[in-house]
Amino acid sequence: MILLLSMRKLAWVFLLLIQKLTLAISCLLCGNLTIQENDRCCCTITSDKRRSDIFENMICKNVQENSYLHSTILFRKLYFVDSNIKHLTKKMFTNVDLVEELYLNNTGIEYIDSDIFFRFLFLSKLHLEHNELTSIDGGYFTDLYELRELDLHNNQIEKISSFHTLKSLINLNLADNKITNFSSVTFGDLKQLMTLNISNNALKSVDAISHFNQLRILDISYNKIVDLPGELFMNLTNLKVLNISNNDIIRLHITMFRNLQTLSILSMHSLKLKTLDLKNLTSLSHLEELDLHSNNMKFSDGEFFNFFTNLKILSIDGNIFPCSVVANLLNNLKRRNVTIKYTQNYRNKNIEGLECTEEVTKVTEILSSTINHSKTNPENGRKALETTEDFENNSFIEKTLSNITNILLKLESSNFNILNKILEKIEQIGHNITISLSAMDISLKLHKINASIEEMQN
Repeated sequence: MILLLSMRKLAWVFLLLIQKLTLAISCLLCGNLTIQENDRCCCTITSDKRRSDIFENMICKNVQENSYLHSTILFRKLYFVDSNIKHLTKKMFTNVDLVEELYLNNTGIEYIDSDIFFRFLFLSKLHLEHNELTSIDGGYFTDLYELRELDLHNNQIEKISSFHTLKSLINLNLADNKITNFSSVTFGDLKQLMTLNISNNALKSVDAISHFNQLRILDISYNKIVDLPGELFMNLTNLKVLNISNNDIIRLHITMFRNLQTLSILSMHSLKLKTLDLKNLTSLSHLEELDLHSNNMKFSDGEFFNFFTNLKILSIDGNIFPCSVVANLLNNLKRRNVTIKYTQNYRNKNIEGLECTEEVTKVTEILSSTINHSKTNPENGRKALETTEDFENNSFIEKTLSNITNILLKLESSNFNILNKILEKIEQIGHNITISLSAMDISLKLHKINASIEEMQN
């Protein structure tokens, strides 16, 4: 009896030693594993701190076509890495009753046998991303009642049968495929679903998602959606993150976001919208991040975003703003500590990254519009005044109006009296100097004013 116990202890010590090592390429050297496989297979195991009789991980490398693994031990996680398995067959798996996580990503899988996962009684995570699957049969997942996470992104999937048996599913990722449509039958009764990513497909309609009332994160971006029904999100009252960007949506129904009071992140960039009515967003008072960039929308009110009292991050470049609105908008956002995220490179015609337009005919009119808002400081603007002395010998160079506005925003902090003198000096040069609406900018000497003011402020 004592000898038998000693032998068992020695055997356990041996197992503890090999679990720390990467075993040799030959399957014959995989120690405690009996694996009938070609000579390129290799498996490594690590321990489970919770139980001494169950290993945490089995990591199998270089598994090839027509492989099958017969393990004499129990483990919770099974990984296949650096493998090439075009056809996933039933015979590959035995003794996998306690496996909770299965990772078959990036293994070149093109075909899967029906009912292949019936032995995985406690499987909670299944990763099949970055493969070559073209269709998903409902029979694949028939017995996976405990499955909570399914990742199928970045395949070639065009057709989906059904996920209706996956009643415990929480996270589903179908992004980066070629799916053109699905119906309410496709998802069945997924009452527990909290995260759904179907971005970057070829979907024209997503009406089937309207009943996922536990959903927290929804991404339907980069599809071909033209219209979203006003009641589509009506039941998604727990939604926190919504991305509808890069679709062909031309208008938003006024009731679309009505029940999304808990929404904190909304991304609507690169749509076909021309205008955005605040009435569409009145229920989003808890919004913390809003992305509206690259919509080419017209904003005429700098107070538009004041409604979002909890806003922390805003992306709005790639839209149309009058320069006066931009100045007001930037001041308001800065005062509220809202961070502006830019998706485009700064250009000369931008004011702090936001392109703006204005209709002005005379330089003197532009300067006059800023005089009444100037601050008094005896030192400010002195160098700017000096640089106007030789305006007479230089012609105006047409560029863009936004450059002028940039300079004027800086001049707002200059001394009232000195600005008056600058104005008088320019008026002496000529009252009839005009700027074309197509390409408006100031002369090289006005650039000197800009440089002088920057030097003064530094």
